[in-house]
Amino acid sequence: MTFSIAFAAGVTPTKWTRAWAERRPDQPLEVFRTTPDEQSAVLRDGRAQVSIVRLPIDEHDLSLIALYREIPVVVAAKDHFIADADSLLVADLADEHLLQDPDAVPEWRDVATEVREGIRRPLAAVRDMDETMELVAAGVGIVIVPHSIARLHSRKDLVSRPVEDVAESQVSLAWLAAETTEDIEEFIGIVRGRTKASSRVDSVACRRREGQEGEEDRQGQGRREGVARRRREGKARRGQEDPVRARPHPQHREPQARQAHRPLSRAARAGSGSGSGSGCRARPSHPPRLVLRAPTAPLRARHAWREAAQLARGPTRLARSGATGARSRQRSGCRAQAGATGCRRTVLSLSGALRRGSPR
Repeated sequence: MTFSIAFAAGVTPTKWTRAWAERRPDQPLEVFRTTPDEQSAVLRDGRAQVSIVRLPIDEHDLSLIALYREIPVVVAAKDHFIADADSLLVADLADEHLLQDPDAVPEWRDVATEVREGIRRPLAAVRDMDETMELVAAGVGIVIVPHSIARLHSRKDLVSRPVEDVAESQVSLAWLAAETTEDIEEFIGIVRGRTKASSRVDSVACRRREGQEGEEDRQGQGRREGVARRRREGKARRGQEDPVRARPHPQHREPQARQAHRPLSRAARAGSGSGSGSGCRARPSHPPRLVLRAPTAPLRARHAWREAAQLARGPTRLARSGATGARSRQRSGCRAQAGATGCRRTVLSLSGALRRGSPR
């Protein structure tokens, strides 16, 4: 059986029909647009199961769900004065001729000059909104309609602006209260944004698919739980075989445990060694550390020999290498005592002595 959806002019049900096609590919769908006079009639004569209507309508024996609201706009010819405004009040339109029933816009009816003075001329006979827009473009009058209607019939020779103090129009979903079926419940869930998993009533095919998917999910969950259990058991066995691996990392211990394993300070170690620091913690036992120290005497001799060799190369080489500090002061002292020649001879003698006595 085909599921039929009717919708008022200006309404865009595409996102809902697309969701229906994805959720119910086995259910044919029929969508058609209605006129303002037959929005509720299509439900009572059986042409549609649900109808997206624009209020007001005859709500007798119908159930309705509010979907959204629309702002009203005034539509006029392109050269009308409303083109210079961002928005308007209904009082700004009091002297205009409305190409609609005044009762359809009671806010304009209460302030309209032609209604108050009784000079309102009869409306021209038009078949639909397209012909009404032709009269508006010709400058005969204006219309005040919901924004979606103005957008549906937009033209280059027309201009529309919001009217701030006119009531918004309500768009709702309607169906016969006595004929609420599973298909209607599912479409209600779609327009309310419920997913397939959260729908209150699903069709037999959906329940069958969900049962299969649920069984697959349960099997996958069982496999994941088994893997996690085997991992926990393996970790427990490894912890029993290897106590070192079972011992937690110091960062993961409790604060008291971390405090107990924290190294003692120098003052605490001195107090514990003398026996006077009764309030100090007992230092944990650790294996003795092996400290390796390099012999210093041969290294000092080697450094002295290297400095003497650099001094022997002459003041020019020392100046080029940027030697400073003790070597520069030693070179200046030699110059002051024996002159440049004597200092060079002394340094060479010292270099030879150190070379003979330096370790290889």
